[in-house]
Amino acid sequence: MGFATKGWRRIVIGDVLFYWTAQYRDVWPAVEGAVPNRIPVPPTLSYAAIRPEREPYRLLDVHCGYGTRSIASQHITPAVVQCWIETARSHGWPGTRASLRLDGVDEDGNLSAGIPQPDVCDNSAWLTSTVVGIARGIFRDQAFDLLPILADALQDAGCEDERLLGRCRGNNPQCHGWWVVGLLLGASAAGAEPATPIQP
Repeated sequence: MGFATKGWRRIVIGDVLFYWTAQYRDVWPAVEGAVPNRIPVPPTLSYAAIRPEREPYRLLDVHCGYGTRSIASQHITPAVVQCWIETARSHGWPGTRASLRLDGVDEDGNLSAGIPQPDVCDNSAWLTSTVVGIARGIFRDQAFDLLPILADALQDAGCEDERLLGRCRGNNPQCHGWWVVGLLLGASAAGAEPATPIQP
């Protein structure tokens, strides 16, 4: 094994053994310039991590909601994990893709079979200074009313991903607002930062 399995649960699907765990963590504490300074309780992210036993470097990361809309770990059952693995397999994980990130909740914030999240890092042109600046402002001030403006800025930057834009313009911003902002700021921190970002 290439990683410590203490605290991980096991599930066998077909003839493959997978390890999985459900956890909570603070959202983006290391994103420079995006750490909230007026949020009483830091937003938390619930997620599940899944790895095949024989290839533990192949990670399936399933996001399960933010803040008060996070899915409690006790609701993430082996049957749900199996659905996520089957969805991931249909998108090439772990066979041809070393990692994959799924959105594990639906539009209403309930657990779903999982849908691959857009790969913002592969579309760094979307991360203009305007987009990153608006995303940081939403994060810092919990200003979810700015999500439609963020969608407009993404479209101006060439984004045509209807799911990403729809999450900005749809209902339930407390759940899906963090999802969109997290994707954008996470990609920005990963090295796709624009040359002249707007400072929050």
